[in-house]
Amino acid sequence: MTESAYTTLGDSYDKLISGYPYQKVTEKIISEISGKGFDVGSGSGLITVELAKSGISVIGVEKSAEMLEKAVERAKRDKVNPVFVKESAEKIEFTPCNFVIATCDVLNYLKSKTEFEKFIKKAYAKLKPDGKLIFDIRRATALQKMNGQVFYEDRESITYLWLNKLKGDKLIMDITFFKKEQDSYKRSDERHEFLVLEDDYVIELLKSVGFTVKTYGDGLGKRKDSDNRLFIFCNKK
Repeated sequence: MTESAYTTLGDSYDKLISGYPYQKVTEKIISEISGKGFDVGSGSGLITVELAKSGISVIGVEKSAEMLEKAVERAKRDKVNPVFVKESAEKIEFTPCNFVIATCDVLNYLKSKTEFEKFIKKAYAKLKPDGKLIFDIRRATALQKMNGQVFYEDRESITYLWLNKLKGDKLIMDITFFKKEQDSYKRSDERHEFLVLEDDYVIELLKSVGFTVKTYGDGLGKRKDSDNRLFIFCNKK
């Protein structure tokens, strides 16, 4: 049976996304924001907890119970108390705030471009003047290149097989995990669906809503055609 995204991945998430520049992204976000706001798709709490440790008032929003549990454990371990809410990016209702962030592909997980547009407009409506919307997406060109590709990795505690298929404006990722449990392996299957969002579409939408926009490429460097990821820092006029 195929399980919901991050049901199994939650346990190994931090190790499997080790290529994401969390430290650099977190430092950049902290330098840009103040006040109080939301970390949408907060996952295992990597950024939420660091914001809290910096004295920033943040609400971590996460729909996966497994990931939320990891985030709460991380906050307790680091002796901070950010608020965590179990909710999806589609359904979250923002209160007036100074920032909304959504890192590491969170908005690629929205179900449609209609939902993406709703999210952007919803964030803009509740951001205070000079409020910040900060997020990153996997670029359309990177996702399209993955069509038909198969990835495989064998780690000490988990092995996974990852198949990719482009269907309309979604990249369907079917991942089979084999997790080591004592002398045997337990198999589980997850499906992840990534919404394909073109750079120009995203940037023009943000500007039409009323944001000023700065973009960066992989590792928060200057944007290049070869980049797999697009980082976007928006300011409410």
